[in-house]
Amino acid sequence: MAAWTGADVALLAPFDERVARGVIHAPGRVRLAAFGPREPLVAMALDARLVVVAPDQPDSIVFDAPAIDEPAAMRWDDRGLDVTLCRLSGAAVHYYLRTGARSPDDPKPTGGCEGLRREAPRLKSRLTLGDFATRATGPHFSKAFELEQGRLLSTSLALAVTGDDRLDRKLLFVPRDEELRPLDPRGVAAIARIVREDGVAIVERSRTEQGVEKHELPELVVVEAGTGRRLQGARGHLLSACTDSKIAAFRPEGDRWVVFEVRSGGIIGVAKRDPGLVVGLSPSCEKLYTQRLDGTIEVWNLRGETIASPRIVAAASGFVFDAKQSAAFPGGAAGLLVALSSGEVARISEDDDTLRQLARALPRATALADGAVPGETLFADGVALWRISRDGVAERIVASPAGVAWEDVLPVRGGAALLVASVDELAVVDVAAHAMVASAPIRGRTRLLSWDKGGSALAYAPDVEGISHGVIVPYGNDAVSAIAALASNLRASPTGALELKR
Repeated sequence: MAAWTGADVALLAPFDERVARGVIHAPGRVRLAAFGPREPLVAMALDARLVVVAPDQPDSIVFDAPAIDEPAAMRWDDRGLDVTLCRLSGAAVHYYLRTGARSPDDPKPTGGCEGLRREAPRLKSRLTLGDFATRATGPHFSKAFELEQGRLLSTSLALAVTGDDRLDRKLLFVPRDEELRPLDPRGVAAIARIVREDGVAIVERSRTEQGVEKHELPELVVVEAGTGRRLQGARGHLLSACTDSKIAAFRPEGDRWVVFEVRSGGIIGVAKRDPGLVVGLSPSCEKLYTQRLDGTIEVWNLRGETIASPRIVAAASGFVFDAKQSAAFPGGAAGLLVALSSGEVARISEDDDTLRQLARALPRATALADGAVPGETLFADGVALWRISRDGVAERIVASPAGVAWEDVLPVRGGAALLVASVDELAVVDVAAHAMVASAPIRGRTRLLSWDKGGSALAYAPDVEGISHGVIVPYGNDAVSAIAALASNLRASPTGALELKR
């Protein structure tokens, strides 16, 4: 290595067993110095002068010629035949070190003032980082060095691998084909509904406008819940999971509704197809609830190919527009929660098919779910987010946000908190504090479902064209730790110190 001050250039070999030292006394004040790429030579830029010497013979000058004044940088050509001095503007001036004119056998110098090898990292702006630039990385990657193997090193020394999608696979649910390629490129299709049962998820894909006009049935895709990989497919309208692990859907066949198990294709039961709505399926999947155009809610027992006579549940003044399965509780059977356009929030008990009004929403319920405690019901309307106890007592948890409705609610952390979804954001409500304590601008994903045994949730956008994947909201130490390990090698110690995991 070389270091200089005034006209003295000190030469050091600091890593030798005995540190070697030497001094070159230059014929003038040294501005820049550089070692040659091949022979043991040192080039020195003086005031308007270029001098080259051999370190072992410092008093013997190999090359001496007039040069530009106040160069900003110095480069040797890779072949050692030229030295380039650079002006502050970046203009390069080359000096041929051999005596006389350049020989035809000596190529012109290749080294410019940039001084970067072809394989050296290059600084790139965010506009040239492709899909990686769309990720939420804060200010880190406004500029970054592009390294080999798809790596990017930011000017703040954050390192990322552009092709590593392991974190995406932990945080996103993307239906994929057998080769793990996304079934739908972003901006093309949508998800209508998702049901999860153990290690699989069934996705009802939204129909296109042309598909609706042709009365085509929606495509149902059975996928691995963890990877999104396609296992099989079917056609129909997705209903719900059953208590015996079946997953049910229905399809029209002439003058009847056929309820079938998605994976096996086996028929669970059939019902007469009258003009009206399919409301939902009982948790046991033994009963189908429908509603006629006059508002009458009916129930059909599902007994294979046999069509049983319907029974009237209730004559409703409004139409059911949302229905959720409801778990059994002490003193009450499993059933179906329903929200009606006339404002009623009600529950149909599966054992005797009675409809019990739980509350009246203003103007109608926008979100509906079972509470964390068996027998509790949660719903949101234009006024507030409410909890109805098993005894029918209504408790206002928190006021509804102005201008946008909560469209789904899901208990998390054992019911201590509620995850709520609107078209603008996902938010967390602290039940005991009666306050919204956190939110994230995850837009459009207004449907929530429990995703794993650790308590994580899935949020997806029902029938929103262009949003063809769901977002996983992680809960539980295992999920959070796994995601943190993929997101960063920084850790917080038990004492609160920031640690770098190598």
